Amino acid sequence: VYFGRVPSLQQEGQMLEVAVRKLRQVESMKVSQQQLSRKQFPNEIRALSRVFHRNIVQLQGQCSDGPELCLVYEYIPGGTLGQCLSKTSTGVPRWDIRMSIAEGVAKA
Repeated sequence: VYFGRVPSLQQEGQMLEVAVRKLRQVESMKVSQQQLSRKQFPNEIRALSRVFHRNIVQLQGQCSDGPELCLVYEYIPGGTLGQCLSKTSTGVPRWDIRMSIAEGVAKA
């Protein structure tokens, strides 16, 4: 995952902080499978853009112009959900809260 800044479409002159996730292309994948993956990419984008949940980072956009397929998410400082749930400090949520988050994400 990469961090970046892009111009905001809602607020002229403002920059939006984003996280860019580059999807891996498996080198051993056959050319026909890679082409199929590119055809399925728009369907994946549509599905991801419909998911709204307070514990899921919102998809902001995508890029499929070059050789890589990329997803652009809103940037949330503080690490990933996995990192937050596995910290060993006293700031770790209780198990009932963790289960509530997992159930909510599964239902999204």
